[in-house]
Amino acid sequence: MNGQVQQRVLTNGNAEKHLNNNVTKPSVRGQWGRAWNVDYKTLLGAMFVLFVCPLMPLLMHTACGSYECSISSMVLDVWTHTPPFVLPSVSMYAVKAYFVWMGLQLLLSVLPDIFHHLVPRYTGGMQSGAVTPSGRINHYNINGLQAWLICHVIWFLNVHWLKLFKPSIVFDHVTEFMIIANIAGYSLATFVYIKGRCFPTHENDCKSSGNILYDYLMGVEFNPRIGDWFDFKLFFNGRPGIVAWTIINLSFRRPPTRDPRSRDRLHGSPQH
Repeated sequence: MNGQVQQRVLTNGNAEKHLNNNVTKPSVRGQWGRAWNVDYKTLLGAMFVLFVCPLMPLLMHTACGSYECSISSMVLDVWTHTPPFVLPSVSMYAVKAYFVWMGLQLLLSVLPDIFHHLVPRYTGGMQSGAVTPSGRINHYNINGLQAWLICHVIWFLNVHWLKLFKPSIVFDHVTEFMIIANIAGYSLATFVYIKGRCFPTHENDCKSSGNILYDYLMGVEFNPRIGDWFDFKLFFNGRPGIVAWTIINLSFRRPPTRDPRSRDRLHGSPQH
């Protein structure tokens, strides 16, 4: 350690010195922006986000695909059970495809970035983040553009030569992927909540309101991590979904020829 210091101005206006080893004396615990106390309005909002929002895309998709975009017809179908309302199923093919995609993103996230050597003014490679409430500076491997390009090269190679999967894979299994993503999202949130309460990466970067539902939604840890390099926020916010955005568009651009009145794809019948 060479003794260099950085200045950080805390929210109360006081300055604190930090040594360049990225570990400093802890500041006041929980100095980051969200409610300490949760009123009933905030709790109702948290419950809406947790229990209603995840279902809305699935219901809208089902209404558009099976009920000619009539929400009232879908609700009536569910209410009267005439004809019987069939819940979508999930095929093993879709589950495997989802985990292959997640594994690929995990692999690409740890590769060294070369784009910042090739693209002028592109900020990539190992970068330092902002100072956390406990006075730490986390480091990040910024290689999202590289991961995006590799995935799309694989996509186009598959379309024209490899033929490992249909270009319409997302279109064919969109309802299944929505269900899997919701299950994975709740599982991830549960794990991160338990981690923040029981074995946080840095205890002084944790904050709890005392309300389980609110803390479950907003998070307990400021930067939940495993080890020094796997950052939950960076990976899950910036990789599986963001990188897939354009691939989803490409998949929907190449749908198979199918009777638009058919409910097969909405009820999980595998088409591959």
